[in-house]
Amino acid sequence: QLTDSNHTLVRPPRELAWALAMYVYSLSPAARPGEVASRGAAVFREHCGDCHANAGYGGRVIAAESIGTDRALATSRGRGTGTYRVAPLVRVADGAPYLHDGSVATLAELLSPARLQPDYAGGRLGPGPIPGHTAGVELGADDRAALLEFLDTI
Repeated sequence: QLTDSNHTLVRPPRELAWALAMYVYSLSPAARPGEVASRGAAVFREHCGDCHANAGYGGRVIAAESIGTDRALATSRGRGTGTYRVAPLVRVADGAPYLHDGSVATLAELLSPARLQPDYAGGRLGPGPIPGHTAGVELGADDRAALLEFLDTI
């Protein structure tokens, strides 16, 4: 049964019920992550799982300095609380640009150690380092690639 705009239960037309059933039957199961993505899941659990711990890969409130943000901004009277709520990562691959100001264009750039260097020129807001979310930048190239593959599956 369906609830209509007057909050009453109504039976849908048979054609609609049949079409909906056929649509559901036509769906195929989600693709299973490949070997690299499976390895990336292990990298995620080891390096990201403490903060991104719930079912939506989000988490609890954490201290802002633990993620490498500007402490002055995080604790300023007008803007900050000194804490940061860990964002959920469901469909994170579709969520570009990243960070609070949109300064990072891709997940690969977010996890790149180069973006923290003083001479970095790839940022969307101009040259210079892009601070914030330092987790993952310490990974080796293979682990970083596996993690990116995994993030593309959630």
